[in-house]
Amino acid sequence: MVSRITFIFPWKPITRRSGSRLAQFRFAPPESCIHHIHGNMSHQEHIKNQVFCRIFIVLFLLPGAIRSHLAAQPADRVVKQEIEAGNILGAVLMAGTPDTILFHEAYGERDTGKPMVKNCIFDISSVTKPTMTGTSLAILLSRDKLALDDLLSQHLPAFTGPGSGEVTIRQTATHTSGINNRKILAKTHKGERLIRAIMEYDTSWAPGTKYQYSCLNFIRLSEMIARVTGMPFEKFCQQDIFEPLELNDTRFGPVTGPDLLRRTVRTTAPPGQIQDPNARKSGRPVGNAGLFTTAADLSRIAVLWLQEGEINGQRIFDEAVCDTMIRRNTPLAPRGIAWALNDHSFCPPELSPRTYYHTGYNGHALCIDPETKTFYIVLTVWKHPAIKASYKEGRKARSRILSALARSIGQGESVTGPPLSPEKSGKKPLSSLHRGVSPGNNAARGSERPGTPDRTRTGKPGGCE
Repeated sequence: MVSRITFIFPWKPITRRSGSRLAQFRFAPPESCIHHIHGNMSHQEHIKNQVFCRIFIVLFLLPGAIRSHLAAQPADRVVKQEIEAGNILGAVLMAGTPDTILFHEAYGERDTGKPMVKNCIFDISSVTKPTMTGTSLAILLSRDKLALDDLLSQHLPAFTGPGSGEVTIRQTATHTSGINNRKILAKTHKGERLIRAIMEYDTSWAPGTKYQYSCLNFIRLSEMIARVTGMPFEKFCQQDIFEPLELNDTRFGPVTGPDLLRRTVRTTAPPGQIQDPNARKSGRPVGNAGLFTTAADLSRIAVLWLQEGEINGQRIFDEAVCDTMIRRNTPLAPRGIAWALNDHSFCPPELSPRTYYHTGYNGHALCIDPETKTFYIVLTVWKHPAIKASYKEGRKARSRILSALARSIGQGESVTGPPLSPEKSGKKPLSSLHRGVSPGNNAARGSERPGTPDRTRTGKPGGCE
């Protein structure tokens, strides 16, 4: 009879000749990994315990060790290369599924001489469009408060500019409303005067005949949302998005308070101020830009969309509405409602054709891949006084980082084919994802939520700011 046994699990990496990443490490326990403290053990018992030891290593220790090794490679290397090349000052990356954070890391600086941390707050510029305005639209569509083919002026009487009687909500949300993207109004107007000017701004061509990305579309949509709900746009977002999703580090700018300002990433605007001129000069929150948030909070919005409108057992918007919004909604461009669809212009080959996404001018990207049930968040510091790289160079840098992030979590092979409408899939129960993430915690990647990532999934390519 053995009175006490201490299990010891020593291992060492052995490099193999195979080119496979998974083959680079295997673990070799020594002759005996069981140490007898008291008593005697038969040879048969000794063999059984050796087998148990090896099974324990393979099932519990090996997956985490391999995951950390693999995740440490492409994303780390590529982000550091982009920083050294002067394309960005720093970055926070995150990738995950509804159940697991697969990758979360901070790099470089949030401002000159100030290190980046995981819970830094970013002005996510145009990523505000799908996360706030798009989610708000999904909620109102689910409540039958409006329909996509309703005239915008039906719900927004203040929209009175030439051509306003022909513009639908769908055209406004797909940037086919006939309005251009010039910033001239913000140069001569501010506050409510600017809002009125946007409501009265003339169309440049017939609605529904041309695609032209325009921030003014989403300012009009947020004004409509306020009119339909009977409350300010930011109050509706607070009540129906921030609170149910527990977005504790999310707010519309400007950011105030010493603690928040210390964590806020600098842009070319004054500290804590909104960089986008239309959103900054409007004098109150609007739907095109101006949201400040963290990667962790942004991931919860991504999970809400991956779960087709459900999070933590709460139904925020309907599955059918989600399905409609992430399909192509215009023949003029690969656009859903508030989302861009993967057209190969930004998303790398590692992401599937069904990916929908949005970028932000300041240096950001949120990508959601329903094929693999994976989200990707790339928050970089590009719009900064110390960075001289052009917009085009900064955007390419983000795409390269996104590709490396996908490879870091095991998304490697490409598939071919056009963007597809999402197929219905079985529901997974959603745990309280990311609530256990400690801000700034540099714990090993993949350990922030329990679970083993699926490394067998494959995906393909993807445009908007």
